[in-house]
Amino acid sequence: CIFWTDTPIDLEHIPDSEIDFINEYYCPVAVTNFEYIRMVKRGFKVYGVVGRPLNSKAIEKALKTEDDSWKRKFGKYILTIGGDQILAPPKYPRKGLDRFDEAIGLIKSELKKKGIKVVAVSNWVYFKNIDVRIPLGSLSEEDLYQLIKQAELFVFPSRLEAFGVPPLEAMALGKLVVHANAPAYNEFTIGLGIPKDKHVEIKDYAPEIGKYWHVYDYPAKELADLILYALDLPKEERERIGKKAMEAAKQFYDYNIAQKLMEV
Repeated sequence: CIFWTDTPIDLEHIPDSEIDFINEYYCPVAVTNFEYIRMVKRGFKVYGVVGRPLNSKAIEKALKTEDDSWKRKFGKYILTIGGDQILAPPKYPRKGLDRFDEAIGLIKSELKKKGIKVVAVSNWVYFKNIDVRIPLGSLSEEDLYQLIKQAELFVFPSRLEAFGVPPLEAMALGKLVVHANAPAYNEFTIGLGIPKDKHVEIKDYAPEIGKYWHVYDYPAKELADLILYALDLPKEERERIGKKAMEAAKQFYDYNIAQKLMEV
């Protein structure tokens, strides 16, 4: 059996006996090069790196479908997608939705002048500065992909990911992605990232799951400035980056990922 998995938590939580069992009876496979290194250092015998798959048929359908329903509803908007611990949030929430909200607060007046709203598909209930929150899980895949496709740009503020599917979906749909620079998903993200030297690695405790992880925190102003910079780029430049991202995302289409698994 292939043990194809990832986790944001620190691997020190996994007992040595469990790692020995997995190594003996399973074939561990990592989802990113960063995860590969992390797993090997912890003692796993890792046999390959295979990313998460994208639904190629759903993406191709979304790209071909002429639909402006979200634009008619919201006008111009930027978008983020993410779910996080909300009953007992850690000091530095992993998905960075608090930093995103803080960043939007810093540039709210500029966004209003540009006629741009802020939309979040999220379970995060602590937003103060966004315009629209759509409950996480309430949209069909088709509606979600159209929401991404019709956005001006996609923002991914996550402090930590083991992989990070949302920015990859946005890339596949031709969007410019503005993102933080946690080491796992920045391997494949083509967009505008906060400089790595602006991040600070912090060991944080997550009360809801009773585990530690290492997050990569950054100033909200860095994200705010990057959002404005991206919005001020000529439309042609955003589209050029989006097309480059779209091509890069194809390596994660489901049939390509299936082939990589077969090779393992």
